[in-house]
Amino acid sequence: RARAPFHLWEALEESAHLLQRFGGHRVAAGFEVLEENIPALRAALCAIADRTLTDDDLRPSLSIESWLDLSEITTMFAHEVEALAPFGMGNPTPVFAASDVAVQSCIRRGQEGNHLSLTLRSGPGGRPVSAIWFRHGECGERIHVGDRIDIAFTVGLNTWQGITTAQLVVKDIQA
Repeated sequence: RARAPFHLWEALEESAHLLQRFGGHRVAAGFEVLEENIPALRAALCAIADRTLTDDDLRPSLSIESWLDLSEITTMFAHEVEALAPFGMGNPTPVFAASDVAVQSCIRRGQEGNHLSLTLRSGPGGRPVSAIWFRHGECGERIHVGDRIDIAFTVGLNTWQGITTAQLVVKDIQA
């Protein structure tokens, strides 16, 4: 798999002399290569990437669908977002953002503490909203209770002990 602007099929076509066969399209492809050609193929693909990609192309980015106040994140809202599924290439999962959000709790979760569970609130009278940041448990070292953060997230549903609530799935945080 590749992401724009890297054109995977064109890169494989340019490297076809090293391949037994290949197929696919711009962002996903498969190929067969002899083991002895793997180092040369790696070098060729890296050279193509160096020639065609800029530093900005390699910098992660998020497209924000809308800025929200956390008070807008309800179970009904999460159901409405899920009604837009299935999500994928032609219909990406909407990413939302909220600014100046208060961190009320920040706990590492998972067997090895590799996830971060947060309770967040907008404004002094706002209702708390739970959030999970998968594979970012180490960020608990820099995010603390009382911090004000900006957050990008998707919205999902979490069911625990028979109760379903809206939950933010964190994509990025700026402290």
